[in-house]
Amino acid sequence: MPTLLTALTDSCSLKIPETALSTEAVFEMSTAMRPISQVEGLYWFIKSCTSAAGSNHERAGIFTVYVLCTKPVKCRGLISLQNTAIQCKLF
Repeated sequence: MPTLLTALTDSCSLKIPETALSTEAVFEMSTAMRPISQVEGLYWFIKSCTSAAGSNHERAGIFTVYVLCTKPVKCRGLISLQNTAIQCKLF
């Protein structure tokens, strides 16, 4: 398998509607796949899902964010919540 030694930078955003945090059902959404042109067949995307508000009172309004790739990779990243100071680093 080829090794890519160059650091690549890319970004995208996913807008999660406020209603998704209070819905009675699990709410899922994702971005379009984004190609990494330096590696054939390598794409990445973000998927988010919320806990159903009615299923577990402690987890109501919680959402989870996944960074997914089509091939095994080592990556670093930063997930931030717009208009807040909330950030999560990925290593």
